Amino acid sequence: MLDEIQTGLGRTGYLWDCEADQVCPDILLTGKALGGGVVPVSAVVASERVFAPLGRDPMLHTSTNSGNPIACAAVLASIELIRDYDVPRRAAELGERLRTMLSEVLAANCPHLLAEVRGRGLLLGIDMREPVHAAEMILELMERQVFVSSTLNSHTTVRLTPSAFLDEDDITWLREAVEGAAQALAAQHPEPDG
Repeated sequence: MLDEIQTGLGRTGYLWDCEADQVCPDILLTGKALGGGVVPVSAVVASERVFAPLGRDPMLHTSTNSGNPIACAAVLASIELIRDYDVPRRAAELGERLRTMLSEVLAANCPHLLAEVRGRGLLLGIDMREPVHAAEMILELMERQVFVSSTLNSHTTVRLTPSAFLDEDDITWLREAVEGAAQALAAQHPEPDG
């Protein structure tokens, strides 16, 4: 069973992130992008073998909101957009470009605070050396209208999940915001002499 709620539907440069590792799960969970980021909807996708017991007795599983027509319309529109605009390809190409840009900007402005920039597609992580630096980076970016978040499993990681539809102006704006945030952090935490 794989949770692709955040990583699925093109975010990482693959329709499903498990494709990158050539894994085909028996059960896959999806959500977030499934409703276009607007309608809260999720789904469980299962192999025919795993789903067979539900097919024999549909009363084994019921849901209050199952089959909601508005949610279903959002899902269909989202899937069409992902397909028609080849979101996985866009995410892979833009993600590589942003990862390189972030690495260069941060290495030029606060190398002593940065551990690495990593990620796949448009699921990017800026790993700072200390949790306080990650927290301050989040605040500095928020002051510049770039909304990022921390992660639940690493207090040193700043998570970026930008849209696959950023244009050149958006990328320039993001670069300037990250540069300003990095410079502010470097001023607060100067590199020790040495």
